[in-house]
Amino acid sequence: MAHHRYEELPTCELCPGFESESSEGTCSDEEFANLKPEWLPRWLYTSTWGVPCEVKQMMKQKIERPNKSLGDYGSHLTMFDVSGPAVRLLWIATVIQWPFMIMFPFIAFQFTDCNGLGLPAYHMWLWSLVFPIFAAMMIIEWRCFTYTITPVVQWLGRMETPPCCSGFCWWMASQICLSAISTGDVVTQALLLSSTCRWFTCPGWSNVATAWVDIWNNSLFSWVTAGKNLQTILIVTWGLAIMQLPLFVLAALPVRWFVGQNLDFGLCSEKDGYHVSSCWPSLDTATDSEAECCGRAHCKCSKIWHADALKTLATLNRMSYVNAGLFLLQLQRARIAFNSGDRDRCCQILTMEVRQMIPRIFLINFCQNCIKLEVQTTIFSLGRMVHKVQNAHVTTCEGNGESSTRVAVGEPSQVLETAVREIRWLTWFVWFAGALCATVQLHSMAKLIGYNDSYRSVAQAMSFQCPAVD
Repeated sequence: MAHHRYEELPTCELCPGFESESSEGTCSDEEFANLKPEWLPRWLYTSTWGVPCEVKQMMKQKIERPNKSLGDYGSHLTMFDVSGPAVRLLWIATVIQWPFMIMFPFIAFQFTDCNGLGLPAYHMWLWSLVFPIFAAMMIIEWRCFTYTITPVVQWLGRMETPPCCSGFCWWMASQICLSAISTGDVVTQALLLSSTCRWFTCPGWSNVATAWVDIWNNSLFSWVTAGKNLQTILIVTWGLAIMQLPLFVLAALPVRWFVGQNLDFGLCSEKDGYHVSSCWPSLDTATDSEAECCGRAHCKCSKIWHADALKTLATLNRMSYVNAGLFLLQLQRARIAFNSGDRDRCCQILTMEVRQMIPRIFLINFCQNCIKLEVQTTIFSLGRMVHKVQNAHVTTCEGNGESSTRVAVGEPSQVLETAVREIRWLTWFVWFAGALCATVQLHSMAKLIGYNDSYRSVAQAMSFQCPAVD
């Protein structure tokens, strides 16, 4: 997706002769902790499950023999230096997670039944099948993080955190929670599909389908006749979530693998990049070429580097803290390219970062999050309507609050205060849920506008006009 020419930015000149020391005593030496970025904790460089030994050795060598052409940044690692081993782990994560997520709905369907109300209900023990996959993803994400965090913090100084929680531990805790929620979101999508498919066989489904046809005929989209079939909408929703898998994979899958050639995943590996079958062409047509894909077949390919594949695969596998800070790092690289007089390179970095956001916004924020939210709330509302269950509306909560207050007048004041407090919290919760739904709908547009503003602000700060991109 993004196609940054990492070899144009001078990087690890020590790599050809680099040899990591493998002794355990050397890897845990306090000397590395003294060379670490200030914002990162000491234990990250002294524990066996922290930053790998080979990365610490490279960090030490670059500090002792900096690249003078980069000025103050000559002693810093780059993403080119450390992305290779992380990309190997991300490919393993992709092979583990996504085949399971594709097969999981079919497994869950066999253990989803219709309850007494004619609604589907899956067995809760199905979550136990997810936990091993979830644990494997968290372990792989942490290992990738230990490879990539050093260059990110060296270039940025610190990660963005709220003023009240500026420490590494607060940032790490928030990122782990975000990553866990993102992974769980993929699981709930699979459970939604299994439940709705089982609903097709429940006794009350005919009533739901009839109600949906009436609703669709009176909607603004009644001219789309395919929308009358609710089953089609539910299946298409799941298909949109799965569609991201081949698109993201092709954007990082080396073409040479199709002809049996190997790829180097070591530190500072693949300096000349490698070709992938990507739908996003690079800005530099010199990096596009005809490559052999399968046998005698040829296809148009684009060149990427491990750092590009890292962001693509981390996004696909919902690894939030592996991706954290990489956009700001690219902005920093753009500033350095501009200060060195390479304005075309600066614009290339900025433009490709914006281009890389487009598939993320479309495939994840729109096709998965927003559409899934709309479908889930629609199914929930239809189920309540068909079974004549009163909706949990804000006015209903407030009405119940008034009724409870009147009934509780004769009760002790402590009981009354507890009831009023509970109702108030419930009312605020409903308002919060409504605000959350609206926020999800606007999330994609807000992110795109924000990244365009970042692009514009950097260009204005540098006082030059970026060349047009075809």
